[in-house]
Amino acid sequence: MSIQSITELNRAPLQNPSKPTAIGYIRRSIEDKHNKSVSIELQQSKIQDYCKLHDLYLKKIIVDSGKSGKDLNRAGIQKVIALAKTGEINAVIVYRLDRLSRRVKDILTLVEDIFSSNHIKLHSITELIDTGSPQGRFLLNILSSLAQMERETISERMKDAFAELKRQGKRIGSTPLGYLNGGGRLRINNAEMKVVTYIKTLRAQEFSLSSIAQKLNVEGYPTKRGGKWYAGTVKYILERT
Repeated sequence: MSIQSITELNRAPLQNPSKPTAIGYIRRSIEDKHNKSVSIELQQSKIQDYCKLHDLYLKKIIVDSGKSGKDLNRAGIQKVIALAKTGEINAVIVYRLDRLSRRVKDILTLVEDIFSSNHIKLHSITELIDTGSPQGRFLLNILSSLAQMERETISERMKDAFAELKRQGKRIGSTPLGYLNGGGRLRINNAEMKVVTYIKTLRAQEFSLSSIAQKLNVEGYPTKRGGKWYAGTVKYILERT
């Protein structure tokens, strides 16, 4: 199945208007491409099965493909917000909370300011959350906070480990842009390092990650493997060089 950055997987025409109307939301980032547990196909299947089990009419599924969950600056999630404000839906279904966002603040903003104010329930399949109940809302707050703490702790540990290996001049996983691997140790690749410097310069000028990726693609700068630049690729370079 070929899916672009934002896709709507439309369902059949509504047959039973008495059923609560739901939309599904799917997100898969570049970093998730090797993680089958959050594949687009799996998320789609789980959402469809959930709606059948709970007697919900699934109007459509909106997909953000290749999009990070660091904020709400995504075409798909903005479409979900727009639909929520129309009064045409009663529920939003996600496979997992972090598909909405990886930030507690964003999730709570969606639930409290968008969904609840428009009488919409959020259902998270994996965490068994239904915000239509006080227990569901309480569990949402607890799980969101725990998930963010875990991600931040892992991120800090990875950064510390990476910095130490880099200090020792050792290779860390695949050879990053700007370096050559020589006998297990990293050496500067001057040509690639110019691209790294350019990326850092653009970021210092407050270009967004997406804008930087677009400029690199338009101006013909190749990635380490000669592929296309994405916001996630730029973020990876900034964090690891």
